[in-house]
Amino acid sequence: MTINPGEVSVLDNVLSSTFGLTNIGGAMHVDTLTDSNLVVTGRTYNQVDGGGTYGQYIAAVTPADGVGKGGHTLNVLQVEDSTRYRTNLGIAEVSGKPATVEVSVFLPDAKVAPKVTIPLAANEYRQFRVLQQLGVGTAYNARISIKVIDGDGKITAYGSVIDMQTQDPTYVPAQ
Repeated sequence: MTINPGEVSVLDNVLSSTFGLTNIGGAMHVDTLTDSNLVVTGRTYNQVDGGGTYGQYIAAVTPADGVGKGGHTLNVLQVEDSTRYRTNLGIAEVSGKPATVEVSVFLPDAKVAPKVTIPLAANEYRQFRVLQQLGVGTAYNARISIKVIDGDGKITAYGSVIDMQTQDPTYVPAQ
């Protein structure tokens, strides 16, 4: 699609309306033919009975914003998995090159940090319940650390803390 200077283009329900996909999630990769100042925003949401929505804004990330091997470790803070909240971790490779990522969970007062290694293909996106996957029971105020340990790819990450009663999510950017 072509977007002219100063123009705003809105793509509602983009996976269904533009790509014909339903019941799927993922990361959108937007590119330009030449260097340009393009602002991209997105909102993921669910329809609620009665006509409303609940969801969260997720900021766009460029390859220059991504973190690669030898770069700093990303951290998602205030992670919880309990009867009140659950936390999903989202990781995306943003440079078009594969990367191997190490994800560690730091629990308050714990002496051991469970971890998992995840290979990501170029432009791959994953969102999952990392505490559940690692067998961590109830956890409050945990921290998830994400770092690239191999490959030339660059990543971004975030947490999505979901209210178990309303299903309303809160976006927690990795720092």
